Amino acid sequence: MDNIEIYSVWANEKSIWTPWTKPVLFAAMTDNDILEVEKISTEEKKNIQIESISSSLKSNKEIAVILDLPGEESVITGLDLAKIGFILIPLFNGTKSSAMIINVTPIIHALIKGTNVLRNISIIPDSPPVFLLDANRLQHDYAVLPGNFDNRWCVLPQDMPSANFLKQNGIKKVLLVSNEVQDDLSHILCRYQESDLDILVLKNNEMQKTVINKPSSFKSLFYRVSILMKFKRNSTGGFGYLIPDPASYGGGFG
Repeated sequence: MDNIEIYSVWANEKSIWTPWTKPVLFAAMTDNDILEVEKISTEEKKNIQIESISSSLKSNKEIAVILDLPGEESVITGLDLAKIGFILIPLFNGTKSSAMIINVTPIIHALIKGTNVLRNISIIPDSPPVFLLDANRLQHDYAVLPGNFDNRWCVLPQDMPSANFLKQNGIKKVLLVSNEVQDDLSHILCRYQESDLDILVLKNNEMQKTVINKPSSFKSLFYRVSILMKFKRNSTGGFGYLIPDPASYGGGFG
């Protein structure tokens, strides 16, 4: 099994949602990652809230789910939803390197380990989607130091299906599973909300409708420009670059 084979399992060609699958972490997988996962056996954490509403989700094909959970927890929880009829769409967009600000290795290992789970699930082309995000993607600026690899990233509106596409394919509600509504995601959820998609959150182990407040610079070109200036893309298409040491610029006199 190599990273191309692993990607082909996650990016199932039968699904209408596959075009949104990000290849960045799959491209970053190495043979060592795959061998390491084959050697370890870890107890998978369960999302109790997801378990409590799984019967409701299983019988409702009109709900798309966004899992904005820390690291591998997003993948592990997503696999539970895959078992009841959802298709998983990884949106992880920060790549891997030494001295990386966000440790994406646990996510890579979870994706590798989850491959065999997905292999044993029959994918229905119009299954509702579960979008996987890493809640740690927006680390604070204090973590940005010379010599570190800045692989922080954000999710932009074009990284997810439009509200029209969701509705055309039977989606009427979007369930967010997260500890908070992060700023970048609020720009997407507000667009969905404006297009009459209900936004749901989990409260007391129940799905409840909520209202997403408009973030600053909503639908503004300034927002997109400021984001792309803060987070740098690399040649693989994902986010990540080595923060230079100011001393390396020289600039002295004489």
